[in-house]
Amino acid sequence: MYAERSKSQLWSIVERYTTDRENSIIKEIFINNRTMVAVAREQGITIERVRQTKEKGLRRLRIGKAKRELLEKFDIVEAGAYRNSMNKFNEHGLYG
Repeated sequence: MYAERSKSQLWSIVERYTTDRENSIIKEIFINNRTMVAVAREQGITIERVRQTKEKGLRRLRIGKAKRELLEKFDIVEAGAYRNSMNKFNEHGLYG
């Protein structure tokens, strides 16, 4: 139950602080375990564009209000929270 609530909170934060396209790509990659190639093919864009969009969205989550909210809600130690993009969230089973 806690994990489901945490997932919901996490993805709510992602939705609030990323654009629709960034959110869509991030969810496809991290929730649906799709490759960047598959996402690019489905959305009719290049793999490089998928990579750039994903990174831009993750960067938004590493700064300002989004960063503060993530740190507060998940009691994350800042130094390790954003290393390797969203990998830390995966280790804690907060999505997927």
